[in-house]
Amino acid sequence: MNSNFEKFYKNQISLKHWKVKDTYLTKVTKGNWWSLKKYIVIYADLEVNRETIDDKRINNIYLNFKEFVKSINDKERYKEARKYFLDPFGDINQRISFDDFNDAGEKYEDFARKFYTNRLLNQGGGSGLKKNIKEWVDNNKSMSEIICLIDDKKDYLINHHKIYDKTQKKYLIADPDDDNKFINGIIHKGSGEKINLSSTLSDFTAGFSRNDRALFGKWGFLPPEEDGLVLNEISNAIYQAKDEIILASICDHQKLKLRVGCPYTPDLNDKYSNPEIDLDLLSEFNDFNNIGDFLDYKINPYIALLEIFNKLHNENPKIAYITKDEYQFIISRLTPFNLDECVHLIKDFRKKKFTEDVIKKLDKRQKRRAISKKGVDGGFLKEITNHLYGFMTKKEQKNDARNQHHNAFIEIKENKFVICNSDLFNRYFEKIIEIKDYLESEYRDLYETTSKEYSLQILNEMTLISKNKKQKDNLERIRKNFVRKNNEAFRLFLNDWHQYFSSIDADLLEKTILLNQITYPTDNQHEDLKKLIINISRKDPNSFLFVSPKSVIERFFKQISKERQGKKLIRESSDFNKLKKQIENQRKKGIYHRKKFNKEDYDKCDLCINKKQSVHHLIPVEIGGPDHELNLIFLCKECHDIFTNDKDNLITKINELKKLSLISNKNYQILINKKLINQNHLDYLLNDKYINFVEWIDLKRIIKIKERKTLDKEISSTRLGATNSRWARPMRAVFKRRIDESIIMGKKITSYNSDKCDSCSKNFNDDHECHHMIPKSGSTSSDFKKDYGDEPMLGPESEFNYLYLCSECHKEFTHHSPKRKKLASNIVKKGLVTYETVFQMVVSNDLNERQLDFLLKEGFINENCHKRLIDDYKTYSQNST
Repeated sequence: MNSNFEKFYKNQISLKHWKVKDTYLTKVTKGNWWSLKKYIVIYADLEVNRETIDDKRINNIYLNFKEFVKSINDKERYKEARKYFLDPFGDINQRISFDDFNDAGEKYEDFARKFYTNRLLNQGGGSGLKKNIKEWVDNNKSMSEIICLIDDKKDYLINHHKIYDKTQKKYLIADPDDDNKFINGIIHKGSGEKINLSSTLSDFTAGFSRNDRALFGKWGFLPPEEDGLVLNEISNAIYQAKDEIILASICDHQKLKLRVGCPYTPDLNDKYSNPEIDLDLLSEFNDFNNIGDFLDYKINPYIALLEIFNKLHNENPKIAYITKDEYQFIISRLTPFNLDECVHLIKDFRKKKFTEDVIKKLDKRQKRRAISKKGVDGGFLKEITNHLYGFMTKKEQKNDARNQHHNAFIEIKENKFVICNSDLFNRYFEKIIEIKDYLESEYRDLYETTSKEYSLQILNEMTLISKNKKQKDNLERIRKNFVRKNNEAFRLFLNDWHQYFSSIDADLLEKTILLNQITYPTDNQHEDLKKLIINISRKDPNSFLFVSPKSVIERFFKQISKERQGKKLIRESSDFNKLKKQIENQRKKGIYHRKKFNKEDYDKCDLCINKKQSVHHLIPVEIGGPDHELNLIFLCKECHDIFTNDKDNLITKINELKKLSLISNKNYQILINKKLINQNHLDYLLNDKYINFVEWIDLKRIIKIKERKTLDKEISSTRLGATNSRWARPMRAVFKRRIDESIIMGKKITSYNSDKCDSCSKNFNDDHECHHMIPKSGSTSSDFKKDYGDEPMLGPESEFNYLYLCSECHKEFTHHSPKRKKLASNIVKKGLVTYETVFQMVVSNDLNERQLDFLLKEGFINENCHKRLIDDYKTYSQNST
C-alpha cells in the first residue's frame, strides 16, 4: 500500500511550489548579509546616483564600509570583514579613474559605469570571454581598449576554433584549453554569425545588473526592476546601517514580511505570449483542474520552517531537522500550509528511507533548456538556505564565515538543517511567534486579499494556456470562488502591497532587533534606531499625493488585460494603419502634433536624421496607451530600442522630445479631455519623467473634474496662473513628498537632509518657508528694482523653482540683501539647481530669457549653463507653435 507521503505527492503539480528566485540571496560564505550590504552601497552610489564617478564618490563608499567594519568586535570576523569590504579598494592611485576608463564615448557610458561597478564588487568573470574581460578590467584597460580586445578575441576564436556539430545541427566554439568544453557568447549557434558587441557587454554585467537586481527586487530590498534606478526605504536603511545587528534586523524584517504568492511571485510560466507552446509543458498545465490547485500557500516561509523545527523538536530533539528533499517534496508543496499535516508527511517520508535514485525520480519538473544532458536539478537548496540564512545557522566548512557563528542554533550538514542548541532555539522561537501574531493582526486584510489575487493570477494563466473548452469552462466555474469587488479594488491592493513591502514597519523593525540580540555577538546599544526610522511614514494609497509606481501600473494592466480578453492584447491593425497613414499625410503637408512641422523631414526619425522605421506609443499599448496622434511619434530602430530596452538612457530622449514640444502638458490635457488617459497613465508619465510632479497634480485635478462632468466641456489647466496664496497646494504637496519620500528637485536623493534648510542646513523645527527661486513678483527692495525693473518676474509654480529655507535665509532673499549670493552658492553646491532642473522649467513652464538672465545674475547658474538653456529655450519656442 502506498504511504501517506506517496498519496500526497502523487497529486502534486510539478510547477507549483514555493518560489522566489533560484539564486543565493547573499554570498553565504561571506559574513552575515555582507554581500547584500556591499551590493546596495555600491549600487546606490554608482548606479542610482548618475553624477560623475570621481575619487570623492569612491571614497564615500570606502568610508561607508569602514564604519560598518569598525562595528565588528570579533577579531577573526573583523579581519575577514576588512578583507572583504576594504582590501578591494587598495590604493586609489593603482586603479584607473572612471574618467580615464570611460573613453569610448557617450554610447558606451552606461556600460562603462556597470563595468566599473562590477570591479568594485569584484563580480563577473567565470569562464570563456567573461574571464578575459574581467582580467582586462582588473588590469586597468580602458573601455575602448576592452572593446577592441573583445573583437580581436572573438575573431581569433571564430577563425581557429569554430566547428559545426552535425548531431545538434549547431555552430559551436571549442574551448582551446579543453576539448570537452565549448565557449558561449561568441557566435549565434544557429547561424554561426558573430554575436554583436552590445550583447557581449550586457552579458558580462548580467550577474550584477540583471540577476542580483531581479532577486533583490523580489525580496523587497530594492524596488521592482520596472521602477528603474531608485532605492526604497529598505535599501536606504541598508545603505545607512552601521553595524551587523541593524543590517540583519532590516533583512529579517523583509524575510518576515515575505509571503509566498505575493504580487512579486514569478508567474508559473510566461510562454503564453508564444503561440507555439511546448506540448510537454502544456501537459503540465493541464494538471490544474481542481480548486485546490489554485489555492495560495498562506504562509511566510521563514516562520513556517521554524514552526516545523519546533514541532519536531517538541516531539523528540533527535528528529529536529529538515532535509533539502523534505523541503522540496513536502514543505514547499502544501497549499494552504498546514503544520500538522506537514510534520506527519515528513515522518512518513523518513520511514520509507528512499534511495537516492528513487528520490531523483520523484522530481516531476521537466527540463526547459538544453544546457547539458543532466536532468532537472537545483533551486530548492538555494531557497531553503535563503529563508534560514543568518546568525542562526552555522556550517563547519573551510572558508565559510558561518563556521564563526558561535551563537547559532541550526547547523548545516550535508543538505540537512539540524537544531544544535535547544535553549537558543526556544528563546528565538518565542520571539518569532510574537512577531507572527503581530503580522497577522496588523496585516490580516492584506494577506487575505493577497491569497485571493494569487489564485486569480494562476486562473488567468491557465485560461490563457488552455486549449480545451471543457477545461476552460471548469476554470470559469472555479473563478467564481475568487471574484473581486472591482478593478479599482485590485489597483488599491497593488498599491497597498507595494507600500507594505517597500517601506519599513517601525514596530516590526524594533521586534527584529530584539530577535537578533539573541544570536548576535554584540554588546552595542542601538540608539540609532530612531534615526533609522526618522522619515518613515505610513502613506495612505488613497491620499492625493500617492503615486502608483511603474511596477504597480504594469502589473495592474497586465492582469486586467488577461481577465478581459483571455489572450494577448491585440489592436485592430487596420484601424491603426489607417491612423498612421493619416499622420504621415499630415507630416507631408507640414502639420504634426497639431502644430507646424518641417515637411522635408516627414520620412525622418523625430529624434535624429535617420530614416523613420516604426511608430512608438509614448504611453505604451501594454498599459492602455491610446492610438492617438498626440501619443505617437516616429522613430528609427536605434532610437526606438532606447525607448523599449534602454531605460537608463531614456531620460535623454524624453528631454529631446520635450524640447521639440512633442511631449507637453498641453497634449496630455487634450487626451484627458477626450477621456483617453486616466490616473494610472499619469502615474506612469510621472515615474518615467514625461511630466513633473506639479504637472501631475494639475493634470490629476483635470481628470477629477472631467469625471464629475456629464457634458463634454473642455477643462483647462490652472498651473500657469498666478496665485498670491501663501503656501499654495503645489508648494505643500512638493514639501510633503520631500519629507516623506526624499524626493528633491524631481529626484529621489536618500542622502539629502530633507528636513533642513536648503541653504544653511539648519533644522527646520517647523520654521520653514517656501521660496520661489525665480520670484513671482520680486523683492520690495529698491536694489531689486534697480537690478530687474518694476515688472514682476513671474516665477513659475514648479517643484524645480521651490526652495525650502529657514526664516533667516528666506529674509535675505526677500530683502535682496548682499548675503543672498552666498546663500545661493550654498544651494548650488548641494546640487539643487543644475542645468537639468532649469531645463525642466524651460520646457514645462515657458521659462523665458529674462528669467534665465535672472538665474545667471543671481549665481544659480553659470555662463555655460546659461548659454545652453538659452539655446534650449529658442528651440522650444520655435517648436511649440
